[in-house]
Amino acid sequence: MLRLTPWLFALALLGLSACAPAPTDGPDLVAEAGWIRQPPPGQRRSAAYLTLKARTAVTLVAAESPYAERVEFHTMVKEGELMRMRPLPNVTLKPGEARVFAPGGDHLMLFGWAPPPGTTTAEVHLLTEAGTRHTLTLPIGEP
Repeated sequence: MLRLTPWLFALALLGLSACAPAPTDGPDLVAEAGWIRQPPPGQRRSAAYLTLKARTAVTLVAAESPYAERVEFHTMVKEGELMRMRPLPNVTLKPGEARVFAPGGDHLMLFGWAPPPGTTTAEVHLLTEAGTRHTLTLPIGEP
């Protein structure tokens, strides 16, 4: 009986490992179809648009870009007859959720936007509540 105990223990562990969540393939957050609006000459504000898809629950708490003084998450809300832009303190996505950042809706606002002349792409970094940094390279100009 004592000789079977290690084997039974090993089999029990094997059975428990089958209950563990499967490893995920790829990042917990994927960006698609992103771009940054080309502002009019002399304008130092721009906006970034993209679709984010979450494999796991993700809360974005900050964004930054080397070509912007600051980046904020924004949304558009209707107040009376006017649409107004309002900052969002964070952006939360549930597992499997896709969130669209598009003109007239949610977007990333780039303040102090100043890419070097001739720049065709720019990095935007999204920071999660868990401390993960997602780096996106987005084209400048409408697709």
